[in-house]
Amino acid sequence: AGGDPAADDSPPAILGRVVLAGAELLIPTDRGLLVLDAETGLEQDRLQLGPGGTPTAAGAQLVLAGPGRAVSWMALEEAESLLRDRIAKLPREPGPRLSLLRLAVRLGRLPLVLETAGMARDAILGMPDPESESPRRELFEILIAADADRLLETPADAEVFFDLLERVAGRDDERVAARLGRGDWLAARDPLSAVLAWRRILEDPRLATTPREEQDGLRSSRDWALERITAVLASPEPTDAGGSLREAVESLAREAAAAAIIAAGGDPAAPEAAADLPLPELDRLAAAWPFTDTGLRCGRLAATRLESAGQFREAAALRLQLHRDMPTEARAAGILGHQLDALLAADRPEDARRLAEAIDARHPGVALERAAGDPQPALAWLTAG
Repeated sequence: AGGDPAADDSPPAILGRVVLAGAELLIPTDRGLLVLDAETGLEQDRLQLGPGGTPTAAGAQLVLAGPGRAVSWMALEEAESLLRDRIAKLPREPGPRLSLLRLAVRLGRLPLVLETAGMARDAILGMPDPESESPRRELFEILIAADADRLLETPADAEVFFDLLERVAGRDDERVAARLGRGDWLAARDPLSAVLAWRRILEDPRLATTPREEQDGLRSSRDWALERITAVLASPEPTDAGGSLREAVESLAREAAAAAIIAAGGDPAAPEAAADLPLPELDRLAAAWPFTDTGLRCGRLAATRLESAGQFREAAALRLQLHRDMPTEARAAGILGHQLDALLAADRPEDARRLAEAIDARHPGVALERAAGDPQPALAWLTAG
């Protein structure tokens, strides 16, 4: 009792009517449906369609009927052939294509998945907009629910699959799910590419602010992406080029900043060249690369620029966002002291004290950079002031 039925050497118990179907005997048992050669009695197959019932063979289909239920089974090759026939007869209907796609996902056959998903998408694109949304959503849900670890073997497979998934996505939450899924698959295989996949959510303001619910609750997609990026960057694993992952990511951020400087007519080799970038470019770089020193520097420059224009509230929000993105002691030291400076300069001592107390509670004793003088802990700084 309680053992593995597959390891049981005793004869199976017959639970239903034995049926002769052509040259085969169909025998419902307590261990599934046995298929025996009618002449030799040798077992041909054992189907997990039980226990018990009355089997009926109808062409390529097998039905096992029992009290209050009926189970239908068909060989996968026959099912594929049948669905292809239906597709040929209904060339504009997405339904048979979606059925074949489910079969392809179940089989784990990527070429068939890509073929049928492409056919379904073509059929959906040919439908009027109000009618196309439901099958389009169904197509997306079939693909996003597929077991990517089983279906995809190489980064090239993943690129083709997730590119298709993003083309099928029609809503912002679906685009976020596709980009998160791409990064999740890549994380253990190519961490740098995973970071870049998740970063694409950060650089799109609409996607970054799209709410998303996961196991821990409802948060912005930006938060989910940054959480993944932070976890991967904490890994000591080197990149394919031999350097650390953090160094590789920082190098890409510097390249992005250099490209922006060149586009603005500047020289990226000049000292403080980023300081001359237009404010929207500084904002963009800070939002797209918040987990790098380059992104932090652009964010600090943008906050200073905002203060110079009298936009104190916007500058404060940006500094606090930079800290929330990466709430480390080092980042607190490099950002939040400047916000204290700004509050004191604006003659807002009570706001400055509340911020200092919050900083000290989160990062006790951390010395904050300031515009003038040596770094000091937040509360000591206010006391000295």
